[in-house]
Amino acid sequence: MSEAISRLEGVVASEVLTGGYDVIARVVADDVDALGRLVLARVQAVEGITRTVTCPVVHL
Repeated sequence: MSEAISRLEGVVASEVLTGGYDVIARVVADDVDALGRLVLARVQAVEGITRTVTCPVVHL
């Protein structure tokens, strides 16, 4: 899964984890709407993905 996710446009890093999650991906998007589209249309379409958690980075 991590390798398939890493090939998606907008994904800058994808790593395999141990623990509560299998993969973590860092993505770049122009805004929250673009982030949502990326996750819903591309990441969740990767075979084996059953759910996602999105945690946007906020620069204050």
